[in-house]
Amino acid sequence: LEKHSEMLLNQKKNLETQVSELKDMEAVAHDQHGRIKDLSDELSKKDQEIEGLMQALDEEERELEVLENKSNDLEKMLQEKEFALKSLEVSRTKALTKLATTVDKFDELHSLSESLLAEVENLQSQLQERDSEISFLRQEITRSTNELLTTEESNKKYSSQINDFTKWLETALLQFSVHCDSTNDYECTQVPVYMDMLEKKIGSLISESDELRVTLQSKDSLLQAERTRMEELLRKSEALESSLSQKDSQIGLLRRD
Repeated sequence: LEKHSEMLLNQKKNLETQVSELKDMEAVAHDQHGRIKDLSDELSKKDQEIEGLMQALDEEERELEVLENKSNDLEKMLQEKEFALKSLEVSRTKALTKLATTVDKFDELHSLSESLLAEVENLQSQLQERDSEISFLRQEITRSTNELLTTEESNKKYSSQINDFTKWLETALLQFSVHCDSTNDYECTQVPVYMDMLEKKIGSLISESDELRVTLQSKDSLLQAERTRMEELLRKSEALESSLSQKDSQIGLLRRD
């Protein structure tokens, strides 16, 4: 009986030691929960920054529409000048009388073309700045995701250890006819609940991070489309400049005649 009592005392000490370790693990889990909350706040800030980028993209789209309208106006003006040149070739006398006015109109067209090129270069600079901002956001999200994955692995490890200890503790308590659902064993049943809540929160954060990556990919596609439109505008501007140069040459020939 004395040996049995000593054995029971040793088991009691072991149980107390295990309970102390369990409390330490719970403190670690609580710290991890605070860190996850900080990461959630950071992701919320990133969402706000992305919303600002989306608004900036909308503004750039409106500016591009204005540029396209200006480009169409320039093309119409160019067609009008081509018609005027044909009229000059048919009637030399009439062309000479209107030559000064036509030259002034071409100078105005040159000025409009230079203004359009300046606006296009400005938009290209803005797009490069947006590219840099989105690249920075992508790096931040990747870093946050890696931290979340590391936290998830650590929490899974702690969860496995706590669950194993809880099962062992329940088995040991059952040997003494003590059930874990009693008032004194409240912490025994609460630990898995806390860990389950923590794992669900981590899963939610990882899902939000995936959605954020998808959103960034969508913004990259939008930026690529904007760059394509900018390149098209540049090609149109170059074509206009080439046409203007040809018209200048024709006018120079008419003046020499």
